[in-house]
Amino acid sequence: MQKTTTRILAAAGTSALAITSFVGVSHATAPAAQEQGDRVGQVRTVPAEVSTKAAGYCTTSKTFRKNGYVYTLPVDSNGNRGCTMGQGAGGKHVTALQNALKFCYSQSIDVDGIWGPRTTVALKNAQKKMGVTADGRFGPNTNAKTKWRAIKDDPNNPVSSCRTY
Repeated sequence: MQKTTTRILAAAGTSALAITSFVGVSHATAPAAQEQGDRVGQVRTVPAEVSTKAAGYCTTSKTFRKNGYVYTLPVDSNGNRGCTMGQGAGGKHVTALQNALKFCYSQSIDVDGIWGPRTTVALKNAQKKMGVTADGRFGPNTNAKTKWRAIKDDPNNPVSSCRTY
């Protein structure tokens, strides 16, 4: 498991605002779980859902074909699937995840390509069903267990179903 560095920017009450870095590159500013003794400007190293072979941060989506089905999956800028993303992300990669959450996990969310609090809650609910850590972050472990909306690659019978890729 790779480490991520979190710099606490502000801490008040029971919540904190932090910048999270994967492989030394800042990717997100998001609420962070505050721990006893957190203070403004603190750097804390914590385990993250990123393997050492993980791709980068999800930036777009890509269409894949497998066993007669077409899938649209989140990928990084190099087209790698093991990417990470979280609240604050936006684009085709988020739309792909929201489609899976709505159609495969029956989550009542808008498929708008904007990852807000409702997408985080929907992902946590889905992660519980998948049996992975329900932290509301999308990484390689969640990706491996996610059932994606798959459309049968048959123009005469384009049936949609949910399958792992």
